[in-house]
Formats: sequence, C-alpha cells, structure tokens
Amino acid sequence: MIILAFLFILTLAVIELQRCLEQKEIPISVKFLAPLLTIIISNDLWQNFRFWRLRDAAEAFEATSIIPDKYFVTNYPDPDYFTMLWIGLALSLLTLGLLVYFTGREHKKTRPVPVLSGEGELSERMD
Repeated sequence: MIILAFLFILTLAVIELQRCLEQKEIPISVKFLAPLLTIIISNDLWQNFRFWRLRDAAEAFEATSIIPDKYFVTNYPDPDYFTMLWIGLALSLLTLGLLVYFTGREHKKTRPVPVLSGEGELSERMD
C-alpha cells in the first residue's frame, strides 16, 4: 500500500514538473540542475546495472543447500506489517483527497459562467 501513496505523490511531482516546463522562461537554476541531476542519475543506474548483473550477483552470495521442510508459511500476527498497511492506506486516501480537491478547484476556475448580455441573451464567459 505504501507504493500507492508513493505513486500519487510521484504523479503530483510530475504535474508540477510539467507546469515548470510549460513556463515561457525556465529558471536558471533548473537549466543548471537538470543536466547535472540527469548525469548523476544515469551514473547511479549504470552502477546498479553492473552490480546486479547475474555474473556479479552470483559471486556476492554464497551457495547454500535449501531444506524445504525448514521454510514454510505460518499464520501469526504481524503488527508491524498491518501498521504499514494502515499507514499506506491513510497516505493513499489523503493523497486521493488532495487530488480530488485540487481537481475540483481547478475545474471551478475554468468552468464557463452564464452571463446575461445587453439584449437579454445568455452567453458564456470564462472565469
């Protein structure tokens, strides 16, 4: 459930990034930081790719024999797991509420408002 809250927050971040990119003039800090952060992230991804290659990962872990009787699923209470589930649900619902609120507020701003013209006819204007 934590991933759902993370995805909502990531969606909000992407929306804000799009608004920043749609500006007529991009701030100098963004012009400087964007390529720099792209290089850093690319380097991290490349190191992660090289570290987790099958050949290298096999060397990092020792070979062991598995006894199937030793590993089985048990049903026991796990309060930490359920706490994380409830926190994830709360964050997801909070994010959903914020998205609904902001969407409604944005829709309210762009909704056409009927206006009476001088001749008694209804026309629409945007607020």
